Amino acid sequence: MNNVKYLLFDWGDTLMVDYTDYRGAMATWDIVSPMPEVSETLPEIAKHFPCSVASNAVESNAELMKKAFQCVQIDNHFSLFITSKELCAVKPEREFFERIADVLHLETAQMCR
Repeated sequence: MNNVKYLLFDWGDTLMVDYTDYRGAMATWDIVSPMPEVSETLPEIAKHFPCSVASNAVESNAELMKKAFQCVQIDNHFSLFITSKELCAVKPEREFFERIADVLHLETAQMCR
């Protein structure tokens, strides 16, 4: 595990609940919640690995994503917030991951699932 340079997380229904009744940027929703146990486990994970978030968020850019994380006080565990809007590519397209690799200064061969 010493070779792990970053842990890259998805956003909706991985780190935070994606309430399907709400529209618009998550940071503006009436209810914003972390997924079960994220608030408890994330601090421990972040002690050992740099964590980042990459999302296909439709309504949010990286700044709005970070604001949603601030609502549940987990933003400080992440060094990078990035969405398909900044990358101009979407998951699962290869280009999405190639652009993240560029941002993280990694070769795509260094990225794994």
